[in-house]
Amino acid sequence: GLLVTKSELLRDFGLFASLSLAGTAVFCLIFMPQLLRPSHKQRSEKIFGALGKINSYPFDQKKYIVALVFIFCIICILFSGKVTFDSDLKNLGYYEPKVVNSQNLIDSKSTGGLKTTYFAVADEDADKTIGYLKDVSMVLDSLKQAGIIANFSNSSKLLITENEQQTRIDKWKTFWTPDKISAVKSKISRAAKLYGFNEKTFAPFYELIQSDFSTGYYLDSELLPKELTSTMVEKCNDNYVAFIPVQIADDKIKEVSDIVVASNTNTIVIDPFYYASKTVELINGDFSRTLYIAMIFVFIVLLLSYRNIILSLIAFMPMCLSWFMVLGIMSIAGVKFNLINIVVSTFIFGIGVDYSIFIMDSLVTKYKTGRELAVPHKTAIIFSALTLIIGAGSLFFAIHPAVSSIGLATIAGMISTVIISYVIQPLLFKKLYVRKAGINDKNKTK
Repeated sequence: GLLVTKSELLRDFGLFASLSLAGTAVFCLIFMPQLLRPSHKQRSEKIFGALGKINSYPFDQKKYIVALVFIFCIICILFSGKVTFDSDLKNLGYYEPKVVNSQNLIDSKSTGGLKTTYFAVADEDADKTIGYLKDVSMVLDSLKQAGIIANFSNSSKLLITENEQQTRIDKWKTFWTPDKISAVKSKISRAAKLYGFNEKTFAPFYELIQSDFSTGYYLDSELLPKELTSTMVEKCNDNYVAFIPVQIADDKIKEVSDIVVASNTNTIVIDPFYYASKTVELINGDFSRTLYIAMIFVFIVLLLSYRNIILSLIAFMPMCLSWFMVLGIMSIAGVKFNLINIVVSTFIFGIGVDYSIFIMDSLVTKYKTGRELAVPHKTAIIFSALTLIIGAGSLFFAIHPAVSSIGLATIAGMISTVIISYVIQPLLFKKLYVRKAGINDKNKTK
């Protein structure tokens, strides 16, 4: 299902997962049987005997267990809609508390606790770049007036387009007429003699007011040192790039970035996490779409296998319910979905399908032939669940928050799928399928 998503990352992951699962299936079906020797079977009968007693226990027939499970499922379903997705990749990293406190102390002393975020505009034409810069500066000025940002460096006041330059040159020429120049020279000459100044002192001024100016871009003219201009504008290859530093509170960065980018298509947010977060949001949407595709595909396969709508729904239900239980547990625990744990959750989703098929197969076989397969199937489920809970679930105790969330998702998913497979699925099979089949048999007898 991941192969049909928009994200190249997910497509690669889908291809990798598909090939891995295909290789595992080939190994289990073809090569593993060659390694097994029933006559040399060695296993701990005590452990398997204890598991057999546990798996033989009729969990679905104990009313208090069924009631507790249903209450827990209802609670999880009610809280499932409150779980959120964290697209900020900065939160996936681990930061030592001492380092965070030191950084906050530096920020409070230097910028009052504010962060400096850089925006930029770019174009091959210098005048267009400056025009875009003015547009973005107007947007930032309105945000400053609204109190959303603290301050920004308005370099558009220093960068002038050639049209504006020509307008100012024309005003300069209009003001400095030959008569006015002559009158000023005469007054300065008299004042210089009166106060003892040399007349040559004012020669540069006379040259300035009589010069014939032309338009041009100051970056090309190198009037200012590069160390100064590089903080405002640079020429990268064939593009002019103008920068705007903005002082802003950390929790407002994304909001302001979205507003600035929406105001002008030539705007760049100089923050790789901003664009990475957009990609992660796309991945989250793709995951949701893929989940629905997988659910539909699995239900179709179940329907073709059992050729009975009730059996298909009973086998399909644990998969859906376990997903809601995982969402509810994460919401109650205050853990958000992120790029890492959402991938793990999809694996748990798939494992839930396996467990429900194992249980359904044992229930149908016992109903039709009387052969008991529930204990060996449940034993396989227990070993699988314990392996994942001990292996991946141990990550729950990690200091790293993203790694810890993987452990929580694994533990919640495994426990949920096992509970549903042991309690709810057999109960629904007896209530919906066996009872209905018994009624049909009675009708046929009559």
